[in-house]
Amino acid sequence: VEKFDFITDDIGYALMTNPPFFNKTTDGGASWDSIPAPVAGVYFMDVSFPKDSVGFAVYRDMNNVVTPSIIYRTIDNGSSWQDITPDSTNTGYGNSFVQFIDGNIGFWSVGNILYRTIDGGNSWDTSSIGPANMYFNTQSMDFYDANNGIIGIHDGSFAYLGSMFVTTDGGVTFTQTDLTTWYSVVGAVDQVSASTSFAASSGWGSGNFMKLYRSTNGGVSWDTLDLSVQIPHAG
Repeated sequence: VEKFDFITDDIGYALMTNPPFFNKTTDGGASWDSIPAPVAGVYFMDVSFPKDSVGFAVYRDMNNVVTPSIIYRTIDNGSSWQDITPDSTNTGYGNSFVQFIDGNIGFWSVGNILYRTIDGGNSWDTSSIGPANMYFNTQSMDFYDANNGIIGIHDGSFAYLGSMFVTTDGGVTFTQTDLTTWYSVVGAVDQVSASTSFAASSGWGSGNFMKLYRSTNGGVSWDTLDLSVQIPHAG
């Protein structure tokens, strides 16, 4: 399983590593039914189902030089899918993260580009995560609402440095905090309220440091919390 996305205690969706890629439960996971994929034979990087029957799926098509990153939308549990990809997209570095707050407001991060929509993907705005000449790429993302969210970053270097990018205006601008320790890629983030963000250097490109970072002022400053137990390869 790549990801779970539960809407209620009973209704949830799962993204699998092998086909059938998409599955749905209506009984809290006691049983699952497969959902047709928008395209056969491709690896899907992420899904987001903000409400029952409405979902979004993203993947990469490296044979497409104009839109190598693709996003699809369904409003009928996958019976049909619509390509809602912008006219051009970023290639990225092997990751793509999507999160929709509801059926209209959504965020999609590929590499160092954040795509934003307020109309279900019919139109998109973009912003750059970090300076345009840097090789930042997203490793984690979480939005609390339409305005407040956090993105965890790998700086693109062989030092595998991490950064936290926090936004309070829907990704138009970010407050950037860079970590200075090697292998500190921020692979896990959680935006738990409008002002409170958590981040951790975990997973790929990290040394699995036993530290948790917390901001209570929209990413302006951070506390470092030392964990008392060893959690190998923590997420």
